[in-house]
Amino acid sequence: MAKSNEPKNFTTVNKLCCCLSLKTGMTIVGWIKFVLSALAVAVGFAQIIAYLIDESLDYLNINVPDLGIITFSVLIIVFNALNAYVFYIFIQGIKLEIDSKILPYLILNGVYIFFVLFATVAAMNVYMLIGLLIYIYIYICAFNLYSIFSSISTEYNVV
Repeated sequence: MAKSNEPKNFTTVNKLCCCLSLKTGMTIVGWIKFVLSALAVAVGFAQIIAYLIDESLDYLNINVPDLGIITFSVLIIVFNALNAYVFYIFIQGIKLEIDSKILPYLILNGVYIFFVLFATVAAMNVYMLIGLLIYIYIYICAFNLYSIFSSISTEYNVV
């Protein structure tokens, strides 16, 4: 009996948005997320630079509440740098069809979906709900791609 590359789970998605292959569509999603994360890192640096220039005009009289702006900007930089790295690994995993490089993306987005779910319930916002549903759909597509790649890798690793 021949093995098929179809995953044996509840998520059976063959195309992204009914028109792109799963591999191509998730590569596009990965690149978009990578670029947006890199831009967010640049915005974080710009916030810190703008704050320091503004404060230098006041002879560096830094108040304690103002340190929150720097701390928030540093957190934005660190979080989005981590995101950009994970998205880069995700893109490489899709190109090389390596399931272990897709796993960090699944973990990061799983945590993100968990927090957005609570924020959506708390805010009762329709736009957040639509965004959450889109993220869940993309997560299901990425998980399906992970399942396909893991079934391919286990086929070749059989001794």
